[in-house]
Amino acid sequence: MWGVLLYVIDARGRADRPRRWREVAFREVYSRYLKPLRAYIYRLVGNHHDAEDLTAEAFARALNHLEEKDIDSPELAAWLFKAARNLSSNHRRSTRRIVISLEEVTEPSVDEEPDESLIAEEELQRLVTAITQLPVEKQRAVVMRFFDELSHSEIADELGRTETSARVLLHRTLSDLRKEVS
Repeated sequence: MWGVLLYVIDARGRADRPRRWREVAFREVYSRYLKPLRAYIYRLVGNHHDAEDLTAEAFARALNHLEEKDIDSPELAAWLFKAARNLSSNHRRSTRRIVISLEEVTEPSVDEEPDESLIAEEELQRLVTAITQLPVEKQRAVVMRFFDELSHSEIADELGRTETSARVLLHRTLSDLRKEVS
């Protein structure tokens, strides 16, 4: 049977050294691990588009680093999922900040005293600063609850937690924010 010469394109767009894989063998690995790998990455990054990109990168790395003889090895799945975890961690580090749009911040009412308006603005600034200093998971929980208006169960699904765990996370985060802002 003829082999297929596959060139792996790295993140910088360069063609890496070619690997000889039978197309049938690669399709088997791809079809076997595509859904579980993409679901795993989605749970880590929380975004379908990023999960698809990172899944493709994980398979590209497998083509580059593994030999065709490794296809039936029990270490293949472990290697793929470890690569996925590392890619997801790198992605989360590179997209750490959550941006809050100015349109989402309400303007002070005309009826308020200027001093009250200034105090409210300072408190809002302290709150935004405190939120940006939270760990990424806590930031996401706050944004999903108060800006996206998701329920606790929806937040739990997005964060890969139980509903009770998501409630506790939000409660502790809000308690920390109250202490920080006051």
